[in-house]
Amino acid sequence: MTLDNKYPFVAGWLQIKGNSIYFNIKDSGIVQFDRQGKMIRNIGRKGRGPGEYIYGIYFDVDEKTGTIYVLDGKQIKIYSKSGRYIKNIPIEQYGESFDGIHLLNSHLLIPKTISGFYPKYNWIILDTLGHLIKKKENTVTSITANTGGVLNVYKFQDNMYYSNWYDDSVYCILPNFDYKVSYVYNVGEKRLPRTSLSTDPSTYMKQMGQYVIHGDLFETNRFLVLDYRFDKNSIAILDKINKKVYMNYHKENGDRPMICGIQNDFDGGIMFRLHDNSYFTENNIEYLIGLIDPFELKSHISGIEFKKSKPKYPEKKDALKKFAHGIRETDNQILMMIRLKR
Repeated sequence: MTLDNKYPFVAGWLQIKGNSIYFNIKDSGIVQFDRQGKMIRNIGRKGRGPGEYIYGIYFDVDEKTGTIYVLDGKQIKIYSKSGRYIKNIPIEQYGESFDGIHLLNSHLLIPKTISGFYPKYNWIILDTLGHLIKKKENTVTSITANTGGVLNVYKFQDNMYYSNWYDDSVYCILPNFDYKVSYVYNVGEKRLPRTSLSTDPSTYMKQMGQYVIHGDLFETNRFLVLDYRFDKNSIAILDKINKKVYMNYHKENGDRPMICGIQNDFDGGIMFRLHDNSYFTENNIEYLIGLIDPFELKSHISGIEFKKSKPKYPEKKDALKKFAHGIRETDNQILMMIRLKR
């Protein structure tokens, strides 16, 4: 699906809710599209005035009411489904700025990354009026690292899961807001240390290459999917039924590095790459979603690898070629959606 070219953009955080697609877009804020990729409206706008947000990187949408909750530094801005500003919820009383906002059982889960500037809380949960419902205090206070720990949060079924660089555990927050350990990374001495690495850039990169750096993580009914780096970019796909692990590694194409992803053997197109909120469900059907740059797609279609490819569905290869010829290199990003088998 091509996205409206009303103005050029590079999209970041992505949400598909109901009949709409929402993006946070640099310099433009949060923008709503319909399911055909046509722009509907801006949600509020970026700025420093009343009802405006400075960042708008993290947000979530209530699928029932269409209300949009935007994390903006040490406050939450709330907008109606028509994009009208409703109110502001201050959260500075809970410490430094948080790193995400997620609707969980009609409440707001607001998590925080663990890093050398260790936070007071791992997460807090508020109701939609701003009242504190539950908090998880951070008990890991021995970190002096100069490397920011990436926070990973994903939703699966009715639970929320979160993890970070400095902890071996993936935690599950239940609908009643209790929490438990759900998975454990067993990387041993390859776990990123809690102490500082070198401040010399080249030495720092060599040191980072000695440790497992886990990135995006999400779960489907059958698989647990982990994007990580150890020596090279890798994706591990764990089959929860038979416990087999399928690996996909970073590849080189001459002097041009290829970003690691899931190989596309259906139409010979670009491999699927993980994206924030890659997984979502609709009407009990599972999907993976991602974004493709039009220039990259057109380059791929004209390359030898695509021309020599023999995908499972040759007719889809022809359709992809036709689609690529019909777009411009300067068009906005293309939304890629994959339906998972039951």
